Amino acid sequence: MKPSQGTATPDPLTEVATRATFDLRCNQEWRRGTRDASSLSLLLLELDDPRPREDRLRQIAWVLRSPLSRPGDFVARYTDTRFAVLLPITDSVGALIVAESLRTAMDALKGSRTTVSIGVASLVPSQERALSSLLAAAEKALAAARQGGGNRIERSIL
Repeated sequence: MKPSQGTATPDPLTEVATRATFDLRCNQEWRRGTRDASSLSLLLLELDDPRPREDRLRQIAWVLRSPLSRPGDFVARYTDTRFAVLLPITDSVGALIVAESLRTAMDALKGSRTTVSIGVASLVPSQERALSSLLAAAEKALAAARQGGGNRIERSIL
């Protein structure tokens, strides 16, 4: 089963949700997590190639859609070279498991030397926190993964 991508027009190159759709979905999941006191995790992924080709971007989008099986899991093109995976009702342990499966899947692509850096952030949304704290934590973790040499996963602790 493919992850839910919403009803908006997908990104034409990668066929995953756009950043605008991600922002809407992220706000919905934030409100749901606040109401239900359930964990919300975010993975930010970036190809380690500083100038990724279009075929590599399509590859990573395909890989990101493949291992996600829950209907609420959500993949989007976050920026030109970054992707976001939103994992509702998923704590940091579950998010790290998903991140590792994605990194491993990228390593396993035949004929590809494509690697990814992944930043992971997880928290339980609340009225006292802003959604921006989750986004900033994932960005910080991604930066640490890239600075650590790439092809790795880093987690921000909130």
